[in-house]
Amino acid sequence: MYYTLGNACYKSGRLGQAVLSYLRALDLEPGHEDAALNLAFVRERLADRQTTAAESAFADALDRAYRRVPSTSLAVAASAIFFGLALVLVVAILRGGFGAWAARAAWVLGVALGVVGAAAIVKIHGARSASEAVVLAREAAARTGPGDDFVIEFKLHEGTTVRVRETRGEWVRVSVGGTDLEGWLPGASVEAVR
Repeated sequence: MYYTLGNACYKSGRLGQAVLSYLRALDLEPGHEDAALNLAFVRERLADRQTTAAESAFADALDRAYRRVPSTSLAVAASAIFFGLALVLVVAILRGGFGAWAARAAWVLGVALGVVGAAAIVKIHGARSASEAVVLAREAAARTGPGDDFVIEFKLHEGTTVRVRETRGEWVRVSVGGTDLEGWLPGASVEAVR
């Protein structure tokens, strides 16, 4: 539904709503390739270009793979690895000691559990604490404080993705990823992805 809504918003020229809809589609289904492609397409047409420069092609591929895996799949994989490790330990104890195979298997499963478990925790915590939002106003002035009487620091345009840091009344303090930009926007000018 959000993917289709994103397409309709793009066709009607509402780029901010299109970005928001594609992000919501990807939040529900991280592996939705069409939504990811359309989001990238729409972001190329925004006034505020946001890039996430990866340090290497490997890091970029790893980041894309991580974003596509749902947190529930990581949690299930971590649980399966944990039970595999427990099974190896029980079998080794019942056989009277750790042989070379048990030590190697326990080491590999322990490392895998650490990596997959950490990824699951980070993804689940990130999903719960995420406060990503999209600017829906054609132009929004970010101010030094929560009110119209504060100085304008910079302006953001429709479709820009921001991270909400704090809310005070009708104002939200946001930061723009990949930059050191941070300021207060009217709450009505942005909408949270979740």
